[in-house]
Amino acid sequence: MLTGDVDATTATGRLVFGIFATVAEFERDPIHERTMAGLAAARTRGRAGGRPRVMTKPKLKASAAFSHLSAMGWSRGIRAGSP
Repeated sequence: MLTGDVDATTATGRLVFGIFATVAEFERDPIHERTMAGLAAARTRGRAGGRPRVMTKPKLKASAAFSHLSAMGWSRGIRAGSP
């Protein structure tokens, strides 16, 4: 753990920052590879990641039907929030 100050205005400070940047960049690639391998393995097991879908098939059908009616001009007389 680094506890002292690193002065980026000196040659030594720039070297230390450069080494840290190189190590961080190197570590990023294996992390990405492991993550992609884990996601692929999960997909082969039938697991899907991510947030669950909010729009179920019935909701999608209802939305498509309303969109179709709206495109035909049927929704002109309907006002949202009116009794």
